[in-house]
Amino acid sequence: MKALLILKCEGHQMDGFVFCSGTRNIILDLEKISTTPNYVNYIKYLDNVSKLFAGPCVKMNIISNTMFKTHEIGYIDEKMYKYFSYYWEAHKRCSPILEIVLKESV
Repeated sequence: MKALLILKCEGHQMDGFVFCSGTRNIILDLEKISTTPNYVNYIKYLDNVSKLFAGPCVKMNIISNTMFKTHEIGYIDEKMYKYFSYYWEAHKRCSPILEIVLKESV
């Protein structure tokens, strides 16, 4: 699948004070894992549990669980999972968004 798993936020400001102007991070290139043994089950997870093929997810527990599952399967390493943890702390007020974007759209 020529798509990317993206973690982003739209930014956060209060009374004109900007805390974050928005971020966008590529977490995983789904095309690069298409030949791995867990690929089909992972795509089913993204579709049935995370519902990412229906649109972006803003539910914090689903985003967190999806990132954990991605790490647990081995699609992201310990370093990337640690970055996610740092990101989570820094941007939870921005309302993080997890989405799948087709590569042609990028």
